[in-house]
Amino acid sequence: FWVLWSPLAYMAGIFLLSSVPGEIHPEEPGMLRVFLWVPPDVQNLLHVPVYAGLAWLWCGSLQRLRLPQGTVIWLALVITDGQFDALVSFTFNLGTGVSQRSTLRRKENREEHAQVLREFMRWVWAGGRRLQGLIEHRAAGTANYFSLVY
Repeated sequence: FWVLWSPLAYMAGIFLLSSVPGEIHPEEPGMLRVFLWVPPDVQNLLHVPVYAGLAWLWCGSLQRLRLPQGTVIWLALVITDGQFDALVSFTFNLGTGVSQRSTLRRKENREEHAQVLREFMRWVWAGGRRLQGLIEHRAAGTANYFSLVY
């Protein structure tokens, strides 16, 4: 937990600064200015280094946590809720090490979604036998993966 204090504190600071009451100027309708001595154009430019600093802190904190590498790679993707659910279930069932080395992960990272169904269905064997329960579980996972819920 203590490893995560710096990005969380930084986020709290951003929240507190964004919660400071400001005033709306008549020459800029709809624009709320918090730091009146800073011109609006400069305020807009400040978003880049502020959020870059936040990303840097999160990356450093996650690295210090020494999470399994697959965890960070899956989170780096922009995916639907269904894809997230299917990939989390897959990773939980197989373990992060196997998931990290899998062709499924490589195809997902390359966004080769059409080939993901085939890869899910390769993981239905246990003890040298093809198990009906795993077939059904993987079919449910692929249904989640290809659902269009965001």
